[in-house]
Amino acid sequence: MAGTPEKRICRNCGELFIPNWRNRHRQWFCQKPECRKASKASSHESWLKDNPKYFHGYEHAERIQGWREANPERARSQRAKAKKAHPNRADRLDNQAPTSAQGHLSESSEGGSLEPGVVLQDFIMRNPLMLGLIGRVCGCVLQDDFEKAVSQLLSEGAEAQRRMRVEGLRGNAYES
Repeated sequence: MAGTPEKRICRNCGELFIPNWRNRHRQWFCQKPECRKASKASSHESWLKDNPKYFHGYEHAERIQGWREANPERARSQRAKAKKAHPNRADRLDNQAPTSAQGHLSESSEGGSLEPGVVLQDFIMRNPLMLGLIGRVCGCVLQDDFEKAVSQLLSEGAEAQRRMRVEGLRGNAYES
């Protein structure tokens, strides 16, 4: 007869639990709903590390477009959920993009305050030339990839501007 089952400490909540006997060598999270979500997130993150290019490339863009065509109601409901989760972003995306990025970085047309770069990011996402350049340089194909790349480029640009302002206050270090 086997001894008492080995108890483990859940990697999410830190409580002791008895793993399922079929998965006792692989189970590191207890069965609480929040711990199961953490387990799913952990295994998904691990899988993405092992398969970094899985969702990149034209064949995946075609696969996703095919799925959206085959499941129009589901694709529409997912877009509706995204609009509910981010209502300000959805409103800005529905409006026409500004013709000039200058003067639109800190305020929307309604006069409300936006985080810096949001309207500029929307402008970039609507500009085919910018999308083509970013796609060529960063290797982006899917919309999510473009959004991540644009966010990264905007934050790096803002950091470069900040450093330039700081250097400008100190005087140009490169002048002799």
